[in-house]
Amino acid sequence: MSPADAEDTMQATGHELWSDVLDRLRELQDEVQRAEEFIARRMEEGARVEARGARGEEAARGGGRGARENPDPEALDPRPSGPVPSPELAPHLLAEIRADLASDPIRALDFAYPPGLFAPGAPPEWSQRECLRRHSHHTARLAMFVAERHGYQPSTVEVIGLCALLHDVGLETVPPDLFSKSVPLMPRERALLEAHAIEGAERLAASSGLEGLMRAIVPRVVRQHHERSDGSGYPDGLDEPHIHEFARLLAIVEAYETMISPRPYRQACLPHEAMEALLVDAFGKAGRPARLDKRMATSFLRALSLYPIGSGVELASGEKGQVVGSNPDAPDRPHVRLLWAADGQRLERPRVVDLRRAGIEVARAVPLP
Repeated sequence: MSPADAEDTMQATGHELWSDVLDRLRELQDEVQRAEEFIARRMEEGARVEARGARGEEAARGGGRGARENPDPEALDPRPSGPVPSPELAPHLLAEIRADLASDPIRALDFAYPPGLFAPGAPPEWSQRECLRRHSHHTARLAMFVAERHGYQPSTVEVIGLCALLHDVGLETVPPDLFSKSVPLMPRERALLEAHAIEGAERLAASSGLEGLMRAIVPRVVRQHHERSDGSGYPDGLDEPHIHEFARLLAIVEAYETMISPRPYRQACLPHEAMEALLVDAFGKAGRPARLDKRMATSFLRALSLYPIGSGVELASGEKGQVVGSNPDAPDRPHVRLLWAADGQRLERPRVVDLRRAGIEVARAVPLP
């Protein structure tokens, strides 16, 4: 396929994607109505094609993001990434996360992985331990951030954070070499990894570190965090009405963190790409049913914006900066800290702009140096 043909295909796919999402959004109630207006506006602006076509030449942040198709959560390997905190230690970590989110959410949501995590020669045991530890902590931070903005009470946010911290505890028994494989997993290997949801739930149900309501909720959510609304998930093939609502939120948060993080078998993708992929998975498209909870996906979008907090963007003016806040009523026009002028010069005094109030559009997502 020639570059011109590829560009035409991407453009047609992009308009079809947003059209499908818009059709499904009309079926939702008042909370989702705002997301519908946002997607309709994005269709008219037609900015998605440029966003995908320009990223291939940029340097990568946090693991090397290069030119590639938008990620597909359904096709991702279940490999996250070292030890998950114990139920006894988790409350202390949750307190730290809560304090970090309150004092500096931008820094708290900056999900960096160490260089060389999956480099040739890196000890598989270290790669597994470090990747799994960071994945668990990142997922908990993001889950608590979104849960609070979804409207949950503080006590409920704590429970969701605990579920997120412990969701991959079953992966601790998986052989480390599976985490460092750079080729697709064999069916037997995939089955071994997918068993972590049951393993983790059973381990937590038998733990003395969970009591009362926690013992009833956390193992159930951990078991269900890979279930999908259309029944295509694992381990039990549950459909949406039978999946705990915390697990439906965790499925979105966990998939997003996985997509924006490096793995030995792929590069990390831009946050903007991951958000688009999740919207497709939540609202479906031609020939493919919706697999994620629509209301949870909308809350996720409203909390982070189409260009998630911490990501880099170039504005229609040519200026570049970092997203530092969202506009729930206008997810495509976040708050941006401007760092570079249109001529490429670094600004001596960065300033924060509310793109909605300023009437400025995002031209494309870009990696930050």
